[in-house]
Amino acid sequence: MAKLAESAFVLKVFAKQVPIKASSLIFIINVRILILRGFFDGLQQYTHRVRFIIGYTIVTRY
Repeated sequence: MAKLAESAFVLKVFAKQVPIKASSLIFIINVRILILRGFFDGLQQYTHRVRFIIGYTIVTRY
């Protein structure tokens, strides 16, 4: 009987932890996607800036 109660308690605790873990996993994935998206946006801006600088130097040189 003690074993049954113990396992039931463990199941309850596990059931309580599962939604938290799932939501935190989704949260982590969302954060990673946001970071990646920001990184790619920054990369695009950086390439635009580099192109602008190269174009500017070409224009001013010649």
